[in-house]
Amino acid sequence: MLSAVAWYSSSPEIEHDVKTLARGGFDMTRVCVIGKDRVAPNQIAFVHTGRRARFFGAHGALWNTLSAILLGTALLCGPAGEHVVILGSLAGAIVPALGSANPLPAALAAHSFLLVIQADAQHLQRARELLPHADLKTFDSP
Repeated sequence: MLSAVAWYSSSPEIEHDVKTLARGGFDMTRVCVIGKDRVAPNQIAFVHTGRRARFFGAHGALWNTLSAILLGTALLCGPAGEHVVILGSLAGAIVPALGSANPLPAALAAHSFLLVIQADAQHLQRARELLPHADLKTFDSP
């Protein structure tokens, strides 16, 4: 199993690429989106009602759109109102693995969103064909 990661600085870019993968017939259970967001101190940031999550915040519309495409949801809240949203099948695997040595906060410091794909070489090649402009960096999954 391999993983590929692409970094994005804007929500329209990552939304476009996730929709492109879905329209292209890519197996969306292999796709995860991770991003940071911020909400006002007294604002509810996340509501989960069974199968679908509803988000609020600066990128609430993006998260709502992507949660309809990707299965799996996690929300990590920070002390100053910032939070990290994880959508996709990796949500359940990433949250337990988070710890003080986790590189996720540092990766999100420079970019707002990460697209993560876990698949075999053939599926990753298909993702590259669908997203020729994305700079997908590939590495071995443990």
